[in-house]
Amino acid sequence: MIDYISKANFNRLRKLNNPRYRDTKAENFDVLLEGERLISQVILNGHLIKEIYTTEKAIRTCEKTIQKLSCPIYLIRDSQADELSETQNSQGLFAVIEFQTLQISKWDRLLYLNGISDPGNLGTIIRTAASFSIDGIVLDENCCDIANSKVIRASLGAVFEVPFYMGNEEWLFSRKEKIIVSDVHGGKQLDQYAFPKSSFIFVIGSEAEGVSQPIINRADEIVNITSSGKMESLNVAVATGIFLYKMNSDLSNKQG
Repeated sequence: MIDYISKANFNRLRKLNNPRYRDTKAENFDVLLEGERLISQVILNGHLIKEIYTTEKAIRTCEKTIQKLSCPIYLIRDSQADELSETQNSQGLFAVIEFQTLQISKWDRLLYLNGISDPGNLGTIIRTAASFSIDGIVLDENCCDIANSKVIRASLGAVFEVPFYMGNEEWLFSRKEKIIVSDVHGGKQLDQYAFPKSSFIFVIGSEAEGVSQPIINRADEIVNITSSGKMESLNVAVATGIFLYKMNSDLSNKQG
């Protein structure tokens, strides 16, 4: 028999994804996932689901996913699901998982994010980075929280797969790796540029501000994406995908 969630437990769930209730220095903490697709991907990647919370309807519609689990399962009411949900059409299925921040162990190909504050863009960038030859992502103090529920959803769980480091300009300027910066206003065109085989840090800035001027001034190389010019700039997640595809292609060709 599956019991309904207690009031105390429900209040705990409501706080999980709020950084105000989290020890910001903690490397491990619980987060709440929403939706069958995301939960299924996390299970497929081998992560342990600690608890499942489901409406009576979701038990039927998400039966195959729920049957794969041996963790405690609790019923929640539709009104509670609506309160927990951050989507317009909630499936009524939620899971608790421990967020374990992975440490960067290899420092050859790093992605440095300068002021990526939109959680949807950050999540998409993380998902893209997980698909290509990136050893880790460095986030500066102006990036949004990687445990933000929108980041987790947009990354489709890739946020649990990619190593992270919190850095700043002082950290960046102290590194020995080559600094390569993306900038729409100058530098080499991407189709005429080849990413180096040596270690490097590739810097991406926000759509609104771009990469900060001090970083541009200290860059070893600057590269841009040629476009029609009809738009001021590409979406930052789309641009990152183009850069990382080219980077992966260049490095694969050199290894071959």
